Amino acid sequence: MSENLNQFITWLQGNVPSFVAILEEGSTVTGDPIQLGFSDHDITIILNQESTIDLQAIFDWLKENPFDDSYLFSTRIVDEFLVGDSLNDISMKFRAQVITGKNVVEEKQFPNQVVAKQIGEEGLQGLIIRCERRWLNLSHWTLEYSQNKNYEIFKNFFVFFAAKQYGDSGTYPQTRTEVAERIPQKELALHVLQVVNNIGSSTILQQKIAFESAIKIIRNQNNS
Repeated sequence: MSENLNQFITWLQGNVPSFVAILEEGSTVTGDPIQLGFSDHDITIILNQESTIDLQAIFDWLKENPFDDSYLFSTRIVDEFLVGDSLNDISMKFRAQVITGKNVVEEKQFPNQVVAKQIGEEGLQGLIIRCERRWLNLSHWTLEYSQNKNYEIFKNFFVFFAAKQYGDSGTYPQTRTEVAERIPQKELALHVLQVVNNIGSSTILQQKIAFESAIKIIRNQNNS
């Protein structure tokens, strides 16, 4: 934990009456390879009620004690956090870790499998046109720009597949490697996995192949 985050937590505990817990979510806590310059620290502050005063205090503290651009903060009300079947709820249940405070992740209800499968399948279907568009623009984008633009798309491929796999089986694959291992077209899945886990060193050609592989995988599962 960074010293700044540690100081922020100490301040929250002593100065924000509605504070319940603080947690981190995403690849930084699941064991996926950290991509320096690309991976965010997604930090969620759990509060027990909506409070304009507390939110303004948090804003002011962060303004006076800024984090680097890799930190993304959000707030959730605890009663709303503990229920829900959205893609974010699925991720928060299986890809989040409490840093300090009440263990709201353990208390959070398990997402509905039928809803999770639908979210995953619809998300993957929507990715096809986005992958095709990004594939086309690899023809003229610079390498650095393509890496920054496409990282999110490759991440979404695994997030949506994880939701679908949870819906199908009742078990959630926490890492991208686990997701890839469950995809029947393993060679194609490996192309996508290698790029997303090494985005900062990926070439234009590797990204092109990864997009082509992702599209083939999604279309195949649509036809199965």
